[in-house]
Order: sequence, then C-alpha cells, then structure tokens
Amino acid sequence: MVEIPKETPEHKHCMICGKSISVDKDFCSDKCRDEYNGIMKRRKRSNYIMIIVLIILMAVLFVPMLFQA
Repeated sequence: MVEIPKETPEHKHCMICGKSISVDKDFCSDKCRDEYNGIMKRRKRSNYIMIIVLIILMAVLFVPMLFQA
C-alpha cells in the first residue's frame, strides 16, 4: 500500500502539462508558456470572428426591416 505523506509541500501545477511547480511560477517551461500563449491567441481570434459574424447576422436580419416602410 502506498503511504500518503501527512503534509504536502506548497505547490501548484503547470497550466498546460500539469507538472508540479513552485507557487511563484505558472508554467514549468518556456515550451508550456509558448503553447499557452498560442492557445490564448487562437481563442482571442475566434472570439473576434464570432463577434464579427454576430454583427453581420444582426445586420442581415434587421437592416432590411428598417427600409421596408
């Protein structure tokens, strides 16, 4: 049977790979930091695209109503 330590040292986990790291760090390596930055960049781009598509959809639906008088 595996013995569980009574007190684990303070730590947190890398946001990408899940490795145990010290409390003052967010990532275990530059590779994980770069991967995270890439994910955030893609997420931001997809959010902008979604907003633009929503604006275009609203314009296509509501602008013709304004000119129907």
